[in-house]
Amino acid sequence: MKTTLMRLGICVAGVVILALFAWGTRMALRPISRSLASYYYGEGFREQKAGKLDAAMVNYDRAIALDPKLTRVYVNRGVIEAGLGRTKEAIADYDRALALDPKDYRPYLGRGRARGVERDLPGALADFDRSIALYARLPLAFRERSEVRVALGDMEGAMKDAEEAMKLEPNEFAYVTRSWVKKVNGDMAGARADLERAIQINPKSAWIYEGRGQIEYMNGQWKEALGDFRHFCELSEFDQDYPRLIIWLARARLGETEEASKELAAYLKVRRPGRYGDWPPTLAKFLVGQLSEEELFAAAKAANPEKARGRLCEVCYYAGEKKWLAGDATSAAENFRKCVETAQFDYAEYGFAKAELKELGR
Repeated sequence: MKTTLMRLGICVAGVVILALFAWGTRMALRPISRSLASYYYGEGFREQKAGKLDAAMVNYDRAIALDPKLTRVYVNRGVIEAGLGRTKEAIADYDRALALDPKDYRPYLGRGRARGVERDLPGALADFDRSIALYARLPLAFRERSEVRVALGDMEGAMKDAEEAMKLEPNEFAYVTRSWVKKVNGDMAGARADLERAIQINPKSAWIYEGRGQIEYMNGQWKEALGDFRHFCELSEFDQDYPRLIIWLARARLGETEEASKELAAYLKVRRPGRYGDWPPTLAKFLVGQLSEEELFAAAKAANPEKARGRLCEVCYYAGEKKWLAGDATSAAENFRKCVETAQFDYAEYGFAKAELKELGR
């Protein structure tokens, strides 16, 4: 019995020693693991800034595997996912970041933007409110909240946020945001003046030309709009989907429908994924004749209710444009009216449809 107990004691001691060794090893390696995780994060951040998104994601995944509590990795990975149209994955990463640090304003900001794309406007507004409550000196948060307030029809609140962003940092982005609010409010002269000021500040900012192109398009200045949207595509490799649709429309208005369709079809073959996923290509396929109007409306209605309303706004407008180009002004006006009835104030197509109805005297 004594021998047995001694053997048992030796075994237990051995197990304890091994456990202590394993614990000590983990404790000793933890700083190394964290240091290596920080290294992978740094590499991912460098690659993200350089536009090497796939490589950045690989390094962020490595960093998280080594240190699952590295909050900033989830935030940066969420930015990439959102930019690639994977908004649900982005929201999940922002949720993880907030679970680790609920007092960090950055995940709220990122999640608010992703929720805006998903058309969860109340959720987006709540996130921007929280982000601003935690850090009220970030112009981006006020610009983003301004856009959400436009979508919700709160034009007074939207202008207040746009003006606050302007006070914090009067750069080209602030002018573009304030221009957007003015445009939706029908102040085209004021909207254009803000964009011209933005161009003076930074003539290489793509978003300015998109905004000015929209105003020109609404005014029936097809050549000018075409030039500005082309300039956008020259300056930015990202989010070209909607500018490409307007390029088609402007060219079609100039009597170049066949050439416009060839150009848009060629773009679809080389396009990069954007934050709106595969929905814009659906619109493009309709414009170039690869999708029927019935199929287009069915695709719009297949989305969740939040997205479906915005998509209905878009399909009504593009369907109306094709009818207008075919010479059917009555049916076109009916589509434009349905577009406006969706009350998607922050959609460019909503503004386009209002301008078309005014032109048609309807």
